[in-house]
Amino acid sequence: PGGSKDINTLVGVAKCHASLKRWDDALDSVNQAVVQYPKNLPCLLEKMNVMLAIQDWDQAYETSKRILAADANCIQAKAVTVLYMLCLEGKYSEVATKLGELVTTMDRFEPKA
Repeated sequence: PGGSKDINTLVGVAKCHASLKRWDDALDSVNQAVVQYPKNLPCLLEKMNVMLAIQDWDQAYETSKRILAADANCIQAKAVTVLYMLCLEGKYSEVATKLGELVTTMDRFEPKA
């Protein structure tokens, strides 16, 4: 209704475009999803993944911060934060702390083999 699309459709279309490496189309779809559903974590995660794929590190990091504001235990967003801080900012002492937090979160929330 009113021109809005279902969230699953938007994210699904973005994932489809991403799998075909049609990054501009993937970004268009995921941005539509984020505009219509700005607090939806799957939308934000897909945006972060597309940003990583097109090597837009700043936007990937900004999106990871939005995700972590909503879910402080999101492993994917924590990993992007660590990657950004290590590779682009060179904040090695801060990375050590963030990496420790990431490992703790993974130990707590990831299934054990």
